[in-house]
Amino acid sequence: MKAIKEIKTEGGWIRGKACENGYAFLGIPYAAPPVGELRWRHPQPVIPWKGVRECFEFGSPCCQAAGQMVPGGNPEDKGMNIEGSEDCLTINVWTPDLNVEKLPVMVWIHGGAYCCGSGAGKAGQPGTFLKHGIIYVTFNYRLGVLGFFAHPELSAENKHHVSGNYAHYDQLAAVRWVKRNIAAFGGDPENITVGGCSAGSGSTQVLTASPLADGLFAKAINMSGLGMNASSYPEKDILRTMKETEARGEEFMNLLGCKNIAEMRALPYEELIRLPESQFRRKYHYGTTMGTCADGYLLYEDFKEANEKLAVMNIPRLIGNTNDEGGGFIIHLGKAVFVENSRKIFGDSLEEYLKLCLPEEDSPIVSAARRTHIQLAGAKVFAEMSALAGRAPVYVYDFMRKSPEKGIAHHGLDTSYLVGVQDQIPGSTEDDDKTAAIQQEYWCNFIRTGNPNGEGLPEWTPYTAENRKLAYIDVNTRVLSDEEAEDECLTFARKYLERKLGVNC
Repeated sequence: MKAIKEIKTEGGWIRGKACENGYAFLGIPYAAPPVGELRWRHPQPVIPWKGVRECFEFGSPCCQAAGQMVPGGNPEDKGMNIEGSEDCLTINVWTPDLNVEKLPVMVWIHGGAYCCGSGAGKAGQPGTFLKHGIIYVTFNYRLGVLGFFAHPELSAENKHHVSGNYAHYDQLAAVRWVKRNIAAFGGDPENITVGGCSAGSGSTQVLTASPLADGLFAKAINMSGLGMNASSYPEKDILRTMKETEARGEEFMNLLGCKNIAEMRALPYEELIRLPESQFRRKYHYGTTMGTCADGYLLYEDFKEANEKLAVMNIPRLIGNTNDEGGGFIIHLGKAVFVENSRKIFGDSLEEYLKLCLPEEDSPIVSAARRTHIQLAGAKVFAEMSALAGRAPVYVYDFMRKSPEKGIAHHGLDTSYLVGVQDQIPGSTEDDDKTAAIQQEYWCNFIRTGNPNGEGLPEWTPYTAENRKLAYIDVNTRVLSDEEAEDECLTFARKYLERKLGVNC
């Protein structure tokens, strides 16, 4: 048994436990519990404790209920305590060595559509990073109605006159905690990478667009793409500004029968989510329909607009998608809705696009959406714009490996390979392990240096207008140019977005 060194954090002394290839410090409070009068307030400083706190187990994830969650999601991804709690603001740190300094740091923001998930479950798998000499950090943050409810009364009591976005303020507090405390675990506060998949990627983009996060981290990883309004299908009832979210918050409070915020704070979590219209992706669902908003403090504008304007951190980025996930965004839509949603993106060029991607009357729309790969098109254009502006490099990837269970490269599959749980997928083989090893080498090199390249790997160059190359991640990973490998539907989408955003290529 390895001897555990006690570590002093800003909240007090902690003791961790040995784990494979390192040490684990789990469930460390990084802010005060957001309960009672602190419900729907910005995270407050951690309450110091006396003595040595044993940090052997994950903290409770934020409250989440079946109707609030992504349908079909794995409940184990929420972590060990399935019930969850409002007292959820804890952070987990795994370090490969307590006797060294200046180790690179990876801070992973868990996904789950802003309404489910935790820093445990699949996110709480540190093996990849410990084997590569990297400190790995995950954490919990407020979700759903607890993370995004906005109301004029809440804005009035806030010194910055804002409400909503509590999930993102928690994320900001967690990264600030890492910046201040990670040296005690052997980490380099000047070499922090922040990243995630799906909502974790969206949250990373919020931080890169926020002036409040300037200087907190050095690199970013966006898995499941990089959002831009120009490349986003419309979604019903989605709100983007704080004023809109406040107004619907007033409606929501009235529907719950409350007269003021004091009454709302007194309601148990189960009462806050009881309305049929507050279920997943409905009008009053917090996290999807009512989620991130431009509040004028955390965000001056929607983060997708900030990406289009390059009004974001100038840091190295690694961004991309799984090859088939484009179909997942329209899988429940009929052809007529798909056509109208595509009109929002392609405008007057819609008919030309449809002739290309739906050449026959019975052409499947899921196949068309996969071939269009609209999020990857947006990622490529973001990389082009960054290069033309002389900014930090952007490395783009397309994860090609098909799930041995489902037969497609579905949304989030690349995360399983990154954290090393691909061998748990039914039907996995040595080829899946080989794919994971390649991806892990690229990602860990990037986390260390901002450059994914390393010995024995195909050379992966930044994506630019002059050098349109990306990494196609599979058992035989290749770095290919668009001329060699880009589907004609994706080519159409990319070139249209270039014109739409005024990219001079």
